[in-house]
Amino acid sequence: MMVVQPDVNDGFKSPGSSDVVVQNESLLSGRTKQRTYRSKKNAFENGSASNNVDLIGRDMDNLIPVAISSVKNIVHPSFRDRENTIHMAIGRFLFGIGADFDAVNSVNFQPMIDAIASGGFGVSAPTHDDLRGWILKNCVEEMAKEIDECKAMWKRTGCSILVEELNSDKGFKVLNFLVYCPEKVVFLKSVDASEVLSSADKLFELLSELVEEVGSTNVVQVITKCDDYYVDAGKRLMLVYPSLYWVPCAAHCIDQMLEEFGKLGWISETIEQAQAITRFVYNHSGVLI
Repeated sequence: MMVVQPDVNDGFKSPGSSDVVVQNESLLSGRTKQRTYRSKKNAFENGSASNNVDLIGRDMDNLIPVAISSVKNIVHPSFRDRENTIHMAIGRFLFGIGADFDAVNSVNFQPMIDAIASGGFGVSAPTHDDLRGWILKNCVEEMAKEIDECKAMWKRTGCSILVEELNSDKGFKVLNFLVYCPEKVVFLKSVDASEVLSSADKLFELLSELVEEVGSTNVVQVITKCDDYYVDAGKRLMLVYPSLYWVPCAAHCIDQMLEEFGKLGWISETIEQAQAITRFVYNHSGVLI
């Protein structure tokens, strides 16, 4: 039998006893918190008003962390049910409008969920007029403010202009202009380039306007595809603006290199065989089961 002095429990003495007796020393660490809580609970219920006030003042901070640590990892089943209901509602909406699943990876998706939850039950959805009216206007103002903040960084760190060429469903060629700096990438604007790409002079004029808009002293390099008209426009750009460089896109260069490799006889034959296997698997998915 081992006697444990009351200072184990920070000087607290249970009513009617100055010592707490335990059977085994190995049980001491595991039962101290439970015994302390029960002893203090009995003292609170049976003690005088002054003792109760003293108990609250000295020991409540020690009781709260114990209570929190015992339940912090417990998730009530009803919470899971509510979360599943919310996820099902989101899924039905996205499936109904045919949205891309990557929409949930948007940086604005979780903030939208948080904003809806903060509104509480019964918050109304925006109307069609709201979306095309004041909401769109405010979003444009926010983006313009963000671009203005980025312009200050362009002056400090320099930036790169990225030119992305895309083909639309209607056969138009579109150029997307983005500005990269160590802080972030900003989409600047999009231009219909169906007629621009037919002439290196028009492409040079377009790129020159973009450099002036960003700031010729801020631009370190202009990155485009490595087609002939981009090469001509890029070289002229470096003559007019000696402080910047025209750089061909590394990814586009690698794509062209791989296309040239694919024209070799034995590589072309191997690719055709692989494509035949792929078509067979897609048309006979049962073979994978």
